[in-house]
Amino acid sequence: GDLDVAYKVLKDALRLFTRLGNQKAIAVASNNLGNTMLTMYRAMEASGDNEICGLSKRDVIEKGTAYFAYSIKLGEEAYDQFYNEQGWSEECLVFMQHLANRYFNRAVFFLTTSCGSSNDRKVAKALGCFTHKVFGFVVSCGDCGYSRS
Repeated sequence: GDLDVAYKVLKDALRLFTRLGNQKAIAVASNNLGNTMLTMYRAMEASGDNEICGLSKRDVIEKGTAYFAYSIKLGEEAYDQFYNEQGWSEECLVFMQHLANRYFNRAVFFLTTSCGSSNDRKVAKALGCFTHKVFGFVVSCGDCGYSRS
């Protein structure tokens, strides 16, 4: 697809959701923008270009890091609120799975963008968070008697 168009549409969507105060949509748009930054980084690596959509590699890494961090922060806040109101349920576990996916996306972003840099601690932390969330999800499923079989 056209990365420039995708980036502009996602930024516009994020602005709209922010004006509307729709936290869930803001989190989803932020995660999608993080994934777009990953795609931009990969495109720059493949083409050898130093800039894409007016962004340098450094800009792409900084924006991607910020988008993923914000998406995860909002997801954690929403999960905590949901859990406090609803407790353990099948919906709660699905919610956890979506949050774990955001951790995974961030870990892939850090792994991809950290090659040859000094971001080893970020990568290790991102993978640790992802592993912790997935392990917690699996344990929670078992504790609740939940099975997708």
